[in-house]
Amino acid sequence: MAGNASEAIATGNEVLHCRPRHVEKEPGEYLEIVIELNAKTGELSRVKILEGGGTAIEFFFSQWAEDASLGEGQFHFVPPRGVAIVEAGTGESGLKRRPAP
Repeated sequence: MAGNASEAIATGNEVLHCRPRHVEKEPGEYLEIVIELNAKTGELSRVKILEGGGTAIEFFFSQWAEDASLGEGQFHFVPPRGVAIVEAGTGESGLKRRPAP
């Protein structure tokens, strides 16, 4: 359902209100998700999740970059000392433990 343009964070953005068909009103259930898009580019500007009890979580997005060059270092994770590492394996549980570095 399209929303009121006056609630947009930027002029010209489109606001969409997404509501579940059956609202259960149980803790942790969302009541509505608000999605805001840049009408010219289609880029996501905002997502707002409204939950029961008046709780709202809001995410803002900007400075989108297509085909951005990212270094390998941005994706390399070094676990903290003493942390156990669990990997997929072939054991009975399908997991195997590796000692922490």
